Amino acid sequence: MVRVFTSESRRNVSAGACEVFLTCAAATGTNMTYTWNRTTGGETLSDAKHLLLVAGQVLWTEVDPTDEQVSYTCTVANPVSRDFTTVTPWEHCRREAGAEDAAYDYRNILLIVLPLALLLVAGVALWIGLSKTRSAGTRKMNSLRDLTESDPVPV
Repeated sequence: MVRVFTSESRRNVSAGACEVFLTCAAATGTNMTYTWNRTTGGETLSDAKHLLLVAGQVLWTEVDPTDEQVSYTCTVANPVSRDFTTVTPWEHCRREAGAEDAAYDYRNILLIVLPLALLLVAGVALWIGLSKTRSAGTRKMNSLRDLTESDPVPV
């Protein structure tokens, strides 16, 4: 089984481009060779937009919205077997961009909700503390009143 993992290194928001590292990994095997092919458009991997690292196991590339349909196939082979898998990097760029936007919104919400929650907890704690102090004071007053109003003990 061959799996491809993506990792976005950076995104050029103004150009809409996204740089990704595609990592191809075989589950088992020895003496593996890794090859990458660009499967859409019939183009070969150009030096300008592609870089192979770690004996061909990792492919760096830059994709932009015009590469939406472009996919890459990683083929892993050894003397006894061969397997491949295909990935469309632009899908991952879009997904990671959405995740980053969601995380940004989440942080903004936390900046508002967290201080309000802390104020609420502090208010409730203060109210409980004051209630206990008042009830303790009322009990003391009642016990003092009971002592003074009780029947005198004959001497």
